Amino acid sequence: EVATAHANPAAVLLHSPTARLVAAALPLVGRDGGFRLDREAGPGGFAVRRHGRAVGHLPWFHVELVAALDLFDGLVRSPEAMAEVLAAAGPTALGLAGAALAAPARVGAEAEGGCGDGA
Repeated sequence: EVATAHANPAAVLLHSPTARLVAAALPLVGRDGGFRLDREAGPGGFAVRRHGRAVGHLPWFHVELVAALDLFDGLVRSPEAMAEVLAAAGPTALGLAGAALAAPARVGAEAEGGCGDGA
């Protein structure tokens, strides 16, 4: 069961990992992270914009991907939501994720920055 501020639960789920995912998603769904996709392709493809500024291009019109960007942006900005997702992943996935983050190939990736650092 995923509780909300209301008397009724937001969802009743059979498995704890799924309930944790819903608990993580509830405050993020519908949140506007500011990502938009231009409806017309330009020379580089369809511009992905954040708060009006181009941050990249897609070769195809993919609004679902931009919606996912909004969701993930909210996730990296919410420690509570991130904790719910990590708890839902379980210990094996957490160990594998830790190993992936510690891999030498990831060292340079941190210098690029990310949504979670206030960018």
